[in-house]
Amino acid sequence: QAPFRWARAPAGLATMAFVAMMFAPLAFAPSSALLRPAVPVPAPVPSRPLAGHRPSRARWEVRTPTARQAGYGGRQQNKFDFLFGVYPVLYALRARKRKCVQLWKLSESSGDKPFSPKDTKARDEIERMGREMDIKVSGASRKYLDELSGDRPHQGFVLKAQRMHQEDLEVLPAPKPGEIWIGLEGVTDPINLGSALRTAAFFGASGVVAEHGSAKLSAVASKTSAGAGELLPMFGCESLPGVLTQAKAAGWHVVGAALAGPAGEAASSLDEFVARREGAGGLVLVLGSEGAGLRPEVCSACNSLLCIPGGDADIDSLNVGVAAGIMIHAMRTALGPAQRPASAQAQAPTAARPS
Repeated sequence: QAPFRWARAPAGLATMAFVAMMFAPLAFAPSSALLRPAVPVPAPVPSRPLAGHRPSRARWEVRTPTARQAGYGGRQQNKFDFLFGVYPVLYALRARKRKCVQLWKLSESSGDKPFSPKDTKARDEIERMGREMDIKVSGASRKYLDELSGDRPHQGFVLKAQRMHQEDLEVLPAPKPGEIWIGLEGVTDPINLGSALRTAAFFGASGVVAEHGSAKLSAVASKTSAGAGELLPMFGCESLPGVLTQAKAAGWHVVGAALAGPAGEAASSLDEFVARREGAGGLVLVLGSEGAGLRPEVCSACNSLLCIPGGDADIDSLNVGVAAGIMIHAMRTALGPAQRPASAQAQAPTAARPS
């Protein structure tokens, strides 16, 4: 065994000597050399502001609030409407039915293209009433007004106001000759509501009563009505059939717009009604939804049911707003001109007036 171990010894010593030669420079090198990377990294250059560069604004600087901060689209929107358009804003200020909080108008210094000079008198009145009512008036860019109005045509004005409080009505007032009231059942589209309100105000209706579940006077409905919804008395009710039954007992002639009666019988033609000139002592026109129409209980509470001639198997009905315009016009023609108060004549919208 001994001669074998001494024979392998020279090979082991040679291996150890080779390893020592390889790691000798590292053993005697300073520690900084061991940590230095193979490729040198240039030292960081201190940053300098570029020519014409404006530093970011300080945290305390006052900035233009966003639409969400103004209440649009957030929790506050459940309490407020953002009315947009010249006449919805103007008539809301005139009627004073809402608590108005803030008024935004298109700023002349915003760089945006200004609106046309038409309706200058109405615009001046909006700004004057805003100052008189101690409402905060702020200039804003067109983009900001577009955001507040939901990209709808605002005509340079947006008004933040509390939502309209709608009182319930159980009994209609005593009828007067030539007077018209409108009843709504199941009309949930705010555009249809606004269209019907504008027609009702134009033809001198005294008021509107809508059963609970119908659309309320929102900013969209007010814009569609050209602001007439802000002026026209509008009430709610728990049971429209109950209100109509009491109205008949008080002397009102109640007419429902329908294609057929509760038992399927056809409704009378609107032309026949105009020829008979019924309801001269006071008329209530009841309108329902486009699809389902009036409920049987509502139809039973009417003196008669009327339909507009026309249509076929494919298109058998009209939009509620269009039907309201045709029927109210026909009834106003049969009953004669409306007896308007002097103030109502000054505030009533005209057919040529833009919305």
